[in-house]
Amino acid sequence: MNSINIKIPANESQQTEIQLNYLFKANQTDCGDFQYLQSLRSGVLKVLSGGNPEQHTIAINYHDSLAKYCEQFRSLMPNEIDAILSPPSRYPEHAEPYRTIAKQVIPTAIDLTPAFSRANDAPSSGTAGTLLEDIIASLTYTPCGIEHSLKSILVIDDIFSYGRTTYSLLVHLRNAGMSNSCKVTVACPLWIPT
Repeated sequence: MNSINIKIPANESQQTEIQLNYLFKANQTDCGDFQYLQSLRSGVLKVLSGGNPEQHTIAINYHDSLAKYCEQFRSLMPNEIDAILSPPSRYPEHAEPYRTIAKQVIPTAIDLTPAFSRANDAPSSGTAGTLLEDIIASLTYTPCGIEHSLKSILVIDDIFSYGRTTYSLLVHLRNAGMSNSCKVTVACPLWIPT
């Protein structure tokens, strides 16, 4: 398992420490087998494919190997987790197979994903110039009443970079009563360090 403790969000004054578990650590030019996730999100795949990204070789190869990646993802699961969640996204289908694995491995964890929503016109956390405050404001959380009892949570996303989305989720959970001492683990197939 690839794992590192880091402070998020990167390049911000207020930070919180998390454990990041990942399958592949990208660099500026190489996202490895997970190029599909980044190139679709950035719009590059749409251009490369002539407007039909799912027909491009990058997409086909990723989908053909998804079962293998999900099996590898099992190794990223912490032993004990009270709750899991995936952030609202333009591409929820990218995190869903990995969240399904987490729910299988940790069946007692409460899934908080449905309690979060995001404004349709919200800026992406990866868009240049997007402020952390805007990301926090674009999310809505409906408290479940169990936040004060959470000792550990697992955030599952397809790509992790600055940590601004995860940090924004934590702000909402803490505002609803989750302790600052709650252990936070993020698991993702692709880490793009900043």
